[in-house]
Amino acid sequence: MKTIKLLGLSLLMSANLAFAEAPTDATIEELMTITKAEKMVTDMQDQVKAMMDQGMANMTKDQKPTEAEQKALDTMVTKMTAAVKEEVSWDKLKPVSIKLYKETFSEEELKGIVDFYKTPAGEALVNKMPTLMQKTMEATQGMMGGLQPKLQQIQTEFIEEMGKIKASEKPAEAPKEEPKAEEKK
Repeated sequence: MKTIKLLGLSLLMSANLAFAEAPTDATIEELMTITKAEKMVTDMQDQVKAMMDQGMANMTKDQKPTEAEQKALDTMVTKMTAAVKEEVSWDKLKPVSIKLYKETFSEEELKGIVDFYKTPAGEALVNKMPTLMQKTMEATQGMMGGLQPKLQQIQTEFIEEMGKIKASEKPAEAPKEEPKAEEKK
């Protein structure tokens, strides 16, 4: 009898877990507001622009572009920045984010996360995360500087190896046959 009661209790508890309340748009939007999600998107767009500007500066550091070339470079960066802002806009990301939160979390979990972000520790996380991410990107870029030559070397070796493989796979030319005596006549 005790076993049946425990089994019944276990089934009830698992049923509760299976029917967790679906998250509401309001809770998700509250979370996105508290975490400053829209600001993170605009900050990311600004970082992409800064990276493009730095890339252009690196590309032209050994040469002074003419006025026309500089204008063309500036136009390209402006167009690329506009494309990033259009394709990775908050208006496009917000509905996707809401859908993903709904697929990933229950209402109870999201309320717990919102409650955390309302604490001093949660506020600190939100406020300091951009700085942490910026420092992480800078550290990663520093690491990538040493990686780039290694990747180029690996690519060069691969191309050489593929050339050798293709050369070794070419069939040797078959020796030309002498015409048969009957054909010579």
